[in-house]
Amino acid sequence: MKIGFFYISPPPDSTLYTGMNQGVAILVSIIKKMGFSPDFRIIYGDAEIDSIGKDYDLAFISTFSGMADVAEKLSSDLKKRSPKTYIVMGGVHATVAPFDAIKTEGIDAIVVGEGEFAIQEILKKFKNRDFSHIPGIFLKDRNYFNPPAFINLNDIPFPDREIFNQKSILHKYGSIVGAEFMAGRGCPYSCTYCINATLNDLYKRKHIRLKSPDYLISEIRDFISRYGKPQLLGFHDDIFPFDTDWLDEFLTLYKKHINIPFWANTRVGIINKKLLKRYKETGCIRLHLGVETANEKLRKEILKRDMTNEQIIDTFRMIKDHGIKTLAFNMFGIPYETEETILETISLLKIIKPFRTIISLFTPFPGTELYNICKREGWEFDYHIRNFYSGIAPLTQPSISNERLLYYFKNAIGMIYG
Repeated sequence: MKIGFFYISPPPDSTLYTGMNQGVAILVSIIKKMGFSPDFRIIYGDAEIDSIGKDYDLAFISTFSGMADVAEKLSSDLKKRSPKTYIVMGGVHATVAPFDAIKTEGIDAIVVGEGEFAIQEILKKFKNRDFSHIPGIFLKDRNYFNPPAFINLNDIPFPDREIFNQKSILHKYGSIVGAEFMAGRGCPYSCTYCINATLNDLYKRKHIRLKSPDYLISEIRDFISRYGKPQLLGFHDDIFPFDTDWLDEFLTLYKKHINIPFWANTRVGIINKKLLKRYKETGCIRLHLGVETANEKLRKEILKRDMTNEQIIDTFRMIKDHGIKTLAFNMFGIPYETEETILETISLLKIIKPFRTIISLFTPFPGTELYNICKREGWEFDYHIRNFYSGIAPLTQPSISNERLLYYFKNAIGMIYG
């Protein structure tokens, strides 16, 4: 059977690190373990679509909402080239906007939620096309989808990193990003700009789970056996950790068997001195935290992030006191943003002085509460944004002009560190 697997990705440039997609790499690993040889391609736009030049029996497309238009161009072209090709879309867009995704031209079905179980069942049942009872499947001729299934994370294969040219990633980003891993899936928080709030509602938080510490250590050791010992490791989980008992066991094993400097994402409110001491002893060199905005009213009421500026200042100071670098994520242009609230954020960042500050332009993505607010307000926006670090304003709102928004976006770093 001829299988194509297409990952729709923003084109990488100097402002955007694309790296590897863990979920896609796991799905490709599953397909190969089932005895198939998928034709895997990363699609950035028309050039990659036009270069395909072959037919498939079955094609999988994975995309997020910002690239959904490219996914539609791909699926349409594949279907026109070979009407018999059965095309399945998965990924973030299919999960958070299923009733929009199923309308995509050329698509026969979508998979809502995690795809590990569904993709195995599709391959097993492809000959008879008996897909109706597969968890998470949404067929074109139906108006509903089956609830998704959640596989034990210890039962999934390690990701196929070769499809993303792991050696090249390490060569280019080895000292900044390093080798990336994920300890689990899901996030217990429900920030309104993030799809995790939708997933928490959709799955009743059943998707929030962790690999066992032993499994994750085995995955890291397997990586080292294939690519050598990296300079740096990174844990790409939204929150690392959200289970302190798990973390204690994992860090003990990590120090004993791996002992490589690492970075991780965390959150104001869960960091404390005891945890930082443990992090430092185990080799943590950098922690990433979301600040997003300094305006406490916007942060609490619009973003649903329940933390104060005082907590943010104390947390960044505490991390620095333990000799660990900080990285702060921020968004400009969130709903009801003004010049004054942006200046508040710049002032706060000047106080906490992260080792690195990342500023993005807010994009209202489908499946988020803020997307619904922007729709309700009747504001103009375009979520088909390839790169929200590129200086293109996705949202137009009356509280701040795009001209002033982009002025601060382009000059904020100089204002913070100058």
